[in-house]
Amino acid sequence: MYADVGPISEEVIASLRWFLEDAKWSPADNGEYMIWHPDQEKLGNILGRDLPKEYSSFFLNIPAGGFVHIHRDNEKPYETYHIPVYTNEHCLCYSQVDQGTIHQHLPVGRQFRVKRTELHWSTNFGDTERIHLLLAL
Repeated sequence: MYADVGPISEEVIASLRWFLEDAKWSPADNGEYMIWHPDQEKLGNILGRDLPKEYSSFFLNIPAGGFVHIHRDNEKPYETYHIPVYTNEHCLCYSQVDQGTIHQHLPVGRQFRVKRTELHWSTNFGDTERIHLLLAL
């Protein structure tokens, strides 16, 4: 379910980390994690592409010991691209496929495509936060 679709340059990662210094985090409705919806034009400049205002992109921050509950995004049938910006080896993403569960660590420097209509969830059993940029296409 989390398909590796290629590298992200160190320059882009460094720019995203710099951009996060101005983040205004909001707790998710369930309080499990925090999100930040940045200015799409500024984010597009960092990524080197135009992002329409209606583009659904945000940063998701799972604190140390935190998680994102098991869910399926049926109301949003598109794919999401995850770009890990900060992580640790104890962060895992899970998905339910063909009656089984798979898990993956998503390292910084790669981007991953996720099918949002499949059951999926994440954990952070590390002692540092995990921040991903999620781009919905």
